[in-house]
Amino acid sequence: VREGLVEKVGRAYVVKTYSVQDVAQIYKIREALECLAVRLAVQNASDAEITELGSLLQKMNAAASVEDLNAYLRLDREFHLLIGRYTQNHFLEAELRTLHDKVAIIQAQWRPKVARFPLLHTSHERLYDAIRRRDATIAEAEMCYHFQEFMISLNTIS
Repeated sequence: VREGLVEKVGRAYVVKTYSVQDVAQIYKIREALECLAVRLAVQNASDAEITELGSLLQKMNAAASVEDLNAYLRLDREFHLLIGRYTQNHFLEAELRTLHDKVAIIQAQWRPKVARFPLLHTSHERLYDAIRRRDATIAEAEMCYHFQEFMISLNTIS
């Protein structure tokens, strides 16, 4: 309840239902935190961690190519949470995990709408390329653009 994942309805607890406005607000917070996270990750990630992120991106591209939305969304979550882990800031990582729990609920509740969203794997590729080159400024800009693309998609369904 405190994290906003369930709410009390009468005597029962039910999974929170998010409105379009709720989603927009959640994603604004997520954008700010993930843009910070990618900047820190570029500075702190080891070469092995960057390679791990690249391997995950290949799996995401494979899921996108066969239109496996469930696999793609699971891998997308893992991609973003790895970036959070690479920040070496456990407070930021914990906040990102909480936000991603909300995102998982949103994706489950909005499955027909989520399925219509364009798979944003090309922006993940640009983001990864900036991380691989250790260009924090471009990585942060790509992450912010990634979320702006999502917000445009969200506006088409509201």
